[in-house]
Amino acid sequence: MTRDRHAMAALAAFTVALWGGSVRNGFVYDDLVNVVGNRWIVDWGGLGRAFVEHAAGFDPRYRTSFYRPLMHVLYAAVHGLAGLRSWAYHALNVLLHVAAVLLVYALTRALLERYGEPDRHRWLPLLAALVFCVHPVHSEPVLWVAGITDLSFTMFGLAALLAYVRGRAALSGALLLASLLCKETGVVVFGLMVLLEWRGPGERSVRRLVPGLAAVALYAAMRWNALGSFAPSAQEHARPAGELAVTALSLLARYLGLLAAPVRLNVLRSVPAHDGTAAVMGIVLLAALLGLGLSWRRRPLRLLALAVAVLPILPVLYVPGIESGQSVFGERYLYLPVLGVAWAAAWILEDWRRRSGRRRVLPLAVASALVLACSGAVLARIPAWKDSLSLWSDTVSKSPDSAAAHANLCFALYTAGRVEASLAACERALELEPARLDARINHATALLAMGRPSEAKAELDGLDVSQALVQRGLACMMLGLHGEALASYARALALDADSVEAHNDLGVALVRLGRPAEALPHLERAVALRPEQAEYRANLHACPR
Repeated sequence: MTRDRHAMAALAAFTVALWGGSVRNGFVYDDLVNVVGNRWIVDWGGLGRAFVEHAAGFDPRYRTSFYRPLMHVLYAAVHGLAGLRSWAYHALNVLLHVAAVLLVYALTRALLERYGEPDRHRWLPLLAALVFCVHPVHSEPVLWVAGITDLSFTMFGLAALLAYVRGRAALSGALLLASLLCKETGVVVFGLMVLLEWRGPGERSVRRLVPGLAAVALYAAMRWNALGSFAPSAQEHARPAGELAVTALSLLARYLGLLAAPVRLNVLRSVPAHDGTAAVMGIVLLAALLGLGLSWRRRPLRLLALAVAVLPILPVLYVPGIESGQSVFGERYLYLPVLGVAWAAAWILEDWRRRSGRRRVLPLAVASALVLACSGAVLARIPAWKDSLSLWSDTVSKSPDSAAAHANLCFALYTAGRVEASLAACERALELEPARLDARINHATALLAMGRPSEAKAELDGLDVSQALVQRGLACMMLGLHGEALASYARALALDADSVEAHNDLGVALVRLGRPAEALPHLERAVALRPEQAEYRANLHACPR
């Protein structure tokens, strides 16, 4: 017991030391929507909406089939303590990863005690936890604030499995529900419980699965209530079954390949729509996995490792809307599957160590080299997620044909004050995907910053979305088309009554037109929606009373 406490304390300290540098990073990518623009997390009184609406219900611009209420609860807890200070959100991700690493150690030990030989494999829990800690593919979920869904569902899921193995079925059901409310993939955890019950030693008892089944049923009811159906799709496209099969098999090959060789990590990895070579590799790997599953059907720990590595990947293989160049690949989806790889690597190293007799230094040296190499890869990846400019510069260098990467780089460059470079990045995005909406809006924004309002207005004319209309209003103000400007702002607010940019810009426009009484409510609303924004407070203060 003392050895376990010392090992877990060392693991926690090592994990914080390795990943703790991320607290210096800022908000990037979806963080700007999920955290900075999230109205739910500011007001605990309105947080209940997260349990009865889809995950992006706080912003009328978005519609999604995700239902993740605990994501908002976790964000709200951090916001209550630290506001929008990015270090606090990164610190929470690191703490969740620490908790997951410690649960890997405890779960591995509990599984060995129930199904294996803990005295013969005393190093296995530590080796598995170390591999899970340092695997470089974890860089996306741990270093990205929005990765909290994968971290939290896995953490609660591992805790649920640990409670189940220790015979605490009721607690395991409650933890499973928490996992599901963090991310839909938590349902895989219930599948792992069924596997343990089916292939475990001793008498099988369906009663032990009842709390978990109740958790799944309750989650399904809550999800149906929030979404109106169990699995609505925001972007459903009918595609032939053959194309879907090719896509699924090629993605499976890529995911398993990245688990084995986590190199050239990239937040927007381009995946061809019809990659026959990868699909063939997927068939080979699928056959191999099925063969391993059959050969290990009487070896529950190895079968569990295989299931953990593969089952969480299966839901993300169905991609009906994939087109060439579109990113449908997420490294964060591999957070839980890494545990299967960690168990396999630990088992290989531990068996090698036991067979080596007095020459045990070699497997220990290999294990140390593996941990050091992976740690180096993690440390090298942390700066790439430092801010939007570093992230999208890295992404463009690895996916030069991704319109999304160039569009995001355009906005990052604009925010950094590099307007001409921003314009070039947007133009490249539009070359790759002429109809891309965010690239058009960002392109117009850069044109406005360069004093070219006529071109910006031409870019934005005909776009009936709030963000575009706000920028069009600014272009019209610069051109002296005051009536058109006010009409654009009014339409933006009709589409999104809580658009903070529309309220602020309309208020500023009305002040300039000598109508401060009309401007005041809009400026006040902007400050109410985003009180931490100094610019909005300054505009309100400057409004004549």
